[in-house]
Amino acid sequence: MVDRFTAGGPQTAAGATAPVASSMPATDWEETTALILRLTTDTYVPVEPELATLRDLFAEAEVPAGAPELDAAVEDVVAVPEIDPVAEFQAAHRLVGVMLGQRPLAVIDERVMPLHAEVDGFRLVQVARDFVVLRRADTGAQVRLELQPRPRNSARGAP
Repeated sequence: MVDRFTAGGPQTAAGATAPVASSMPATDWEETTALILRLTTDTYVPVEPELATLRDLFAEAEVPAGAPELDAAVEDVVAVPEIDPVAEFQAAHRLVGVMLGQRPLAVIDERVMPLHAEVDGFRLVQVARDFVVLRRADTGAQVRLELQPRPRNSARGAP
């Protein structure tokens, strides 16, 4: 057998004659067993008597007489008016222009958009002369944006 840890030559385990010194103190097993037994069997009381009167946080609480129903109060607080996504989209976006042809384009909010482009979850599905149609993929809701005519007295370069 070759000792590869100490780079020594061939040597058997029985050939080692030096006793191994332990860095651990000798253990008194009787004391250890008594300590384990005492730690596992002792019952501990609260340090202060008022700690014993605290209620269990996970126990169901008693509702005092005359208290309002919590379910009704929660419904009033949580009730949020439902917002129509189509009306919200129409209020937030404006069709500025369209370009028809082989690749139709729509100008929505000063952004040039090709067919099938997405704006706030709505996909551009149709471009016509005076309007565009956008459809929401998850709900199928459709929005129709009308082209607003430009006032006659406005100059082209004026803001």
